[in-house]
Formats: sequence, structure tokens, C-alpha cells
Amino acid sequence: MAFKILPIEILKRVEPWLKEYYNYERSMLHNNFIYTYKIYAENFGNYSKEEEETYLLESPVHKKSISDIEIPDVIDYGKQYECVMNVGKAIIIDLGEYDYLTILQMYYDYVDEETTTDNDFNIGLVLTLIASIYNKYRNTNGFFDFEEVLMDDKQTDYSYRVRPDLLKLYELFHLKKKIKSDTIRIEYNNEVITLDNFDNWFTNMITPYLDKYLGVSSLEEAQTELEKDYPEKKAKGRKRINQIADLILMGTYNLIQHGSFAEQGKSLTNKQAEFLLRYLKYLGLIEEDSSKDDIINLRATVSNLKKYSLVFNWWSIPMQKQSPNNPFGGKMKSAW
Repeated sequence: MAFKILPIEILKRVEPWLKEYYNYERSMLHNNFIYTYKIYAENFGNYSKEEEETYLLESPVHKKSISDIEIPDVIDYGKQYECVMNVGKAIIIDLGEYDYLTILQMYYDYVDEETTTDNDFNIGLVLTLIASIYNKYRNTNGFFDFEEVLMDDKQTDYSYRVRPDLLKLYELFHLKKKIKSDTIRIEYNNEVITLDNFDNWFTNMITPYLDKYLGVSSLEEAQTELEKDYPEKKAKGRKRINQIADLILMGTYNLIQHGSFAEQGKSLTNKQAEFLLRYLKYLGLIEEDSSKDDIINLRATVSNLKKYSLVFNWWSIPMQKQSPNNPFGGKMKSAW
């Protein structure tokens, strides 16, 4: 395995690209973030001076006790990741079989030294980080650092089977404005009943329930979650055979438009196409000498993907959104 120190300052610079082009989430690097967080929050003799100097901007020895550190009552990983972005110096990423210098050289083979910019350096680091994320994706079957949590039977049942149904109901009852009388037709166990829904009694009953347990704030948020986490639940659209390959292809295509070998007026130059093929083959997303190992095929794929507003998802299981009434750890069955 190959490990690389990733400075937090650099991660801050490239994170907007990661989110926009690769659907990156900090939780993909959960263990990496949490290790740095623990050195900050639990440093009372548990970690060495070397570890503090590697991972933290400064030693937090001025902390008198763990109570001095803001830790939410319910574990809030988002706040812990944000803490690391503020107090951390670096995280360590695992590249597996990939090599940082090989990736950089692959990219710089197409860059003119005289026109190299800071963007080129940042692009090289993004490409390295994506290789690390893809390495983790493969080794965890898309569960990243949450396999034990996500494989919990209750959690799995909720995430796979219950939440998408609740989201579809939320979408249905928020798409239409409420009116005085709107009949409800229910088909169940080969029987059909029609409810008059007088004075909207049914919708007035169901919508507060959905608002309480879903923890979404708007119709748009619910629809985004359905598109992102449950694409197979949507009636329209086709399921992509290899969405991770498409995600990395399109993310990298958009990323290198910021590089010094991009040409104004050309969306995909020959140099860019050659680099994309090399990078995808290096990651193992395209087989050498296969039908996809071809610039014409690559151009056609990019052109096709650009036509659709596709939402790609790294995770093999949807990441359940929490709400105060729907926690991970205790009484989830109260939510259905």
C-alpha cells in the first residue's frame, strides 16, 4: 500500500472541484478525518508528539479537559470533519496500488513547462485523491468506512426499503397544492379503495408524519435525494452499467478544462482525450486494447454524457439523512 500526506490547506483549495465534478463527500474519507480529529480531541498522552506535528497545525495542550471541546450530544460527523478542516494540518490517504508520482507524471506529460500554472499542481492532487477514493471504493465494495454501520439489519432495511417509500410519498403530496377535496385511491393486496379525503384529512395526517421523520426541508431536497441515492426507484431514466467509470470520466473531463493544456473554443482536445484514456486505463476503468480504448469512442461517450443531467453516486447503499426523530442508533423503527 502507498500512503501520501494530504495537507488540509490543499484540500481546502481543491474541495470545490471535488464536490462539483466528482460528487465528493468528506465521509468517503471518514477514518482519515476522524483520526486527525481524535488527535486533537483526545490528545492526553494517547498520541505522540510526532503524530501531533504531522496531523495538527499546533498542539492543543492548552485544552484543560475534553469538556473544553465542543462535541454534540448526538455524534455529528459533519462537525468533526469541519473541526479537522480548521485545526488539522494534514490527513493521510491510502493510494493502494496507485502511485502519486506516476499520476503526476502522466498529467505533466501533456503540460508545457513554460505554461504550467498553480491549477496544474492542484489538478494533479485532485487526480491523486480520486485514485485514493476509487481505491477505497473498490476495497470496501462502495461502503467506504461505514461497512459495519451500514450492514446493520435495521439500518439496511430502513435505507434500502423504507426511506425511498417515504420520500416518494413526500414528493407526491408536496407536488400538488392542497385543495378542499382530493380523492385518494389506495390499491393493496389486490383490493382498491377510494377515500374522499374530506377537508384533506388524509394529507393533513400524512404530511406532518413525513416532515417529522424524513428530516428534509423541501420538495427539491427530497427529489435530489431520490435522484442521487435511489435512481432505480425513479420511474424514468435508465440505469447506467458502470456509473463510477462515467463519474470519473466526466469529473476528470471537467477538471482538466482548468489546466494549462486546455484550449479555448475546444471542449476536448486530442491531448486531453489521450490523457483521459491513460488515466482511466491506469485506474483500471478501461481495459487496454478494448473497444473503449479509443479516442473516437471516448469522444462519443463524453458527448453522450454531456446531454444528460445525470446524478452519479459512489455509495453502494444510500447514506441515510438523519433527523432528530430518526437517529441512527436507537429507535429507528419508530420512523415507520
